[in-house]
Amino acid sequence: SVADAQPLPAPSPGFQSELWKMDGRSQDPETLGFLAAALGSHMVLQRAPLAATVWGFTAPGATVTSTIAPARPEECEAVPALASGGACATRTLTCKAGADGAWRQALPPVAASTVAFSLTFASSNSSAERAELHNVLFGDVYLCGGQSNMEFAMPADANASAEIAAADAYPHIRIFSVGHRTSSATPLRDLQTVWEPWQVASRATIAKDFTPHSHLFATFSAVCWHFGKSLSDRLAARGSVVPLGLVSNNWGG
Repeated sequence: SVADAQPLPAPSPGFQSELWKMDGRSQDPETLGFLAAALGSHMVLQRAPLAATVWGFTAPGATVTSTIAPARPEECEAVPALASGGACATRTLTCKAGADGAWRQALPPVAASTVAFSLTFASSNSSAERAELHNVLFGDVYLCGGQSNMEFAMPADANASAEIAAADAYPHIRIFSVGHRTSSATPLRDLQTVWEPWQVASRATIAKDFTPHSHLFATFSAVCWHFGKSLSDRLAARGSVVPLGLVSNNWGG
């Protein structure tokens, strides 16, 4: 809209801004999967009292059956907040996809804990439309969004070696990075690229390079990690171990 009101001058030679590349560019095709791209094994879903929602895409009107159960029921029963709330039993839920093919299932509220849950999904549309999620925790989820100062990665941290090594002590923190360079003139219904799928925090995962060429922005966000680690330490000082899901969603420059 800004360009329509006041046309921008032609870029100088060698200028590589995506703004210019996207001018007049056709929209990327939208790809939709049975399970939304933002979901995955090892993720964190929002804890009680909120009811986390899982979603995806299938044929309009199809019935999607979801199950949720603790991976180790005996471990679940040892946590009063889970046992008293009925979270330790296998629960089966169903929903129908809308006219647009999107299905959404609200899960029963689950208290925060380090107890891992497994979820399965199946559509009445096709036996091929099935999905499973493992090692899913319930806690708090945060979105870390910005430009290059938020994208700035862990190996470029001033105290990188010590900070990366310390990540092994935070397996209850899970990290996820949204992909880059998807172009669309209209809102998309799902992520079209995922740069870093859900990972359990460790010295390996927060410094793992998912790009073809290593650079200062090639691993997990340093700002996002320091925020999550600091928050986890504060919660621990109050006697609470709350799993944290950190979503890094950036577009540098």
